[in-house]
Amino acid sequence: MKQLVCEMCGSTDLIKDDGVFVCQSCGCKYSIEEAKRMMVEGVVEVQGTVKIDDTRLIDNYLSMAQKAADSDNLNEAEHYANKALELEPTNWAALYAKGNALGWQSGTRENKLSVAIDYFSQAIANCEDESDLTELRNNIAKTTSELVLGMIRLRCDNYAKVPSVDNAQKLISEAQTSLTLSAKLITSCGIVPNDFKAQAAILMNASVVKSWDLISKAWIEDGFSNFLKRADACKRILIVAIKLDSDDDEANLQRYDNIIYIAEDVAQKASIHYDNSLVKYDIKVSAKAKLRQEITQWKTVRECCKKRVEEKKAKAYWESNPEKRESIQNQIAECEATIDKLTSDTVYLESRKRVDEFEESRKEIEASIAKCGLFNNKDKKRLRNELKNLEEKTDPYREKVQEIEAEIESNRQEIRRLQEELLYPNIKHQSTTQ
Repeated sequence: MKQLVCEMCGSTDLIKDDGVFVCQSCGCKYSIEEAKRMMVEGVVEVQGTVKIDDTRLIDNYLSMAQKAADSDNLNEAEHYANKALELEPTNWAALYAKGNALGWQSGTRENKLSVAIDYFSQAIANCEDESDLTELRNNIAKTTSELVLGMIRLRCDNYAKVPSVDNAQKLISEAQTSLTLSAKLITSCGIVPNDFKAQAAILMNASVVKSWDLISKAWIEDGFSNFLKRADACKRILIVAIKLDSDDDEANLQRYDNIIYIAEDVAQKASIHYDNSLVKYDIKVSAKAKLRQEITQWKTVRECCKKRVEEKKAKAYWESNPEKRESIQNQIAECEATIDKLTSDTVYLESRKRVDEFEESRKEIEASIAKCGLFNNKDKKRLRNELKNLEEKTDPYREKVQEIEAEIESNRQEIRRLQEELLYPNIKHQSTTQ
């Protein structure tokens, strides 16, 4: 009697399903025409060396691995990737599929990302086609960043729900591990993962905001000592987030604000005393002073960050408005030229000289008056008249000096205003008109 025999695995367990025959052992599919050619009867004797082409079976395993991964059946995806690797250990697609399946099986108990990257590295080493290699590199960069971000998101969710010091440390460690894995990917695969740091920092900041709401409400119940430890943990998470996203000063301004808010909240709660004197929350004077110093330092750092933000905005603004910048620079040059002209004017110089000479004479006459005896009114009167005459002669020159110097100061104020505009242009006005 004739029977169907699978060309891939030799199994005779084939069932017709939706117009095709499917091997129940390996999953290989055959059309009706192919099935007819496969019908054999009795024993078939084969002489010589038989080379079995596993390409179709491997492709079938890879297809099933992809379907399983798409359905989040990660263990099944790994199983089919392993089946493909049993047939061809150097198949780059199977190596990538296994790395992908392992990576997404990572959890809080076991992080498999490092092992996944090892498989990604093997996949690259065995991929010879340039077009396939380019696509593989892009997929690995995307997958790695998603895996890293997925682990950080998981840690953030756990911390937001249970804001313990232990969960905070696990989140911080996860963020630091992400940088290690990125370095490993670059070293072993020559691939830079898609940027995940900014999104990771956003998640970490959000988790601290949620956690602090719980911590701040339960601080009396938890005890002041635990409250201080949790506050420090929150600040450490924010510091790591700032370092992760160090290029985004604008986003980090909010993170600095949150650090300052937490520190100030701790300082405020540290000064609470209950009227019945039974419950008292306080820290030493030296500790309070240290906390205040910390707040001041963070505010200073924040101001530096804010300055960088304003400078970046100014640079971007002037790059898109070069004519306006040139106009302001020309106005500054005109003011400086006016000041130079006024300060070198002969009338100003002569008037300034006369005023300076009067001031010297005034000092000498006043010194002479001081030397006169108590009853030497005659000499005192003479000297005072002399001083008065000199002052009346000098007044026109003094008025001219004041007039010119007022004009000089007006130009200096205009220069300061224009320089301020160059440093801090009207960014808001620009954004509303675009």
